[in-house]
Amino acid sequence: MDRDKHESGSSFSSTQIGSITKHIQPITAFCTIDQIIEFLREEPELQAVPVEQNGEIIGILPRPALENIAGSPRNQFRKTTLEEYMQRPLKSVEAATYIGKIMDHELSRLSVNDPGWFVVLNNGQYHGIITVRQMLAYTNKLRMMDLTHAGEIQRYILSKNTSDDPRFDVFFYNKMAYEVGGDFYRIMRFADDFHVVACFDVAGKNLSGALTAAALGACFSVLRILNYTTAAAQEITDLINAMVRDVCPEGVFVTAVLFYIDLRSTTIEIHNCGFSPVYMFLPGEDNKIDCKVAHPNLPPLGVAETVTVDTHQIIPIASRLRIAAYSDGLTDMVNCSGERFGNERCFDLLKKIHTAETSKLPKYINQEIETWTNTASISDDITLAEIRFT
Repeated sequence: MDRDKHESGSSFSSTQIGSITKHIQPITAFCTIDQIIEFLREEPELQAVPVEQNGEIIGILPRPALENIAGSPRNQFRKTTLEEYMQRPLKSVEAATYIGKIMDHELSRLSVNDPGWFVVLNNGQYHGIITVRQMLAYTNKLRMMDLTHAGEIQRYILSKNTSDDPRFDVFFYNKMAYEVGGDFYRIMRFADDFHVVACFDVAGKNLSGALTAAALGACFSVLRILNYTTAAAQEITDLINAMVRDVCPEGVFVTAVLFYIDLRSTTIEIHNCGFSPVYMFLPGEDNKIDCKVAHPNLPPLGVAETVTVDTHQIIPIASRLRIAAYSDGLTDMVNCSGERFGNERCFDLLKKIHTAETSKLPKYINQEIETWTNTASISDDITLAEIRFT
């Protein structure tokens, strides 16, 4: 028997079944027990072998069945045929068939103990064999590779958010619950003395949230490319709200907080669109720190047709002013007992890192998250932003 075995399919795309099918030389249905024993000895990695009769694949012999035959007395084997050990393939498919199409049709029909064998043909000729479970493992691997790559791109985009104005510094922390996330943030200079710092939390996780986050990034890119420098705070918030309503289906909204920093008038206008409370730390008398809170004053983006800023939250810029905001992924993270971190612990964390150097903030925040969650997993993205004025 020719036992040449190789992975074929270099002429197929990674989503076609021919690309992952193993070509295993079939054995004949009239094979002797001595040939089967030799076959097993020379192919220790082989998990199954196709059985051929009259030029067609009539079944698949799994390795346990082969070992059963090899371990049986010779006279017992002579009273049986290979067909009694074979599993019938679900069907034969062309190698150019897309894996997803097969999975859609066959996975629901698969029984618990049935691996679901397929005979793969290339232009009508035997190409190899594969199981539904192998296809499932492979497609999951492809999906994870794609998501990992998408996550790398998303983290790269988020890493480009730095302030180029020496009068203030912006720090962002982000921890995704999955490979890609629905939290997004951006800092953008609209004029020499006018900047926007924004944080967004999409009402959706993983891939769906990442798609909306990408649209938000595109919105800011358009504003920058078109040199949209004369817009007021109200106009920018309205524009982003209109974009969210245009690209998101009904029921999908985005909580956000936008800080419009006007260094000429030395003020900050805050649009808190359903985001978590914003904390402002100001140096007070006797080296004490005063804290003010800006609660949400506007609906989430995408809910209303227009955003009317009728309750202005404008604060003056003072030396050593610190402003902090975080997404609800921080408050909602739970420990092993199911207890939420909550707003009070978030506030304690902000006080703890208030005087720390920005370069040390990721370490402190990671320690806080790891100490609280321990072996529990976070279920939502966590974003924290700090604006620090000199």
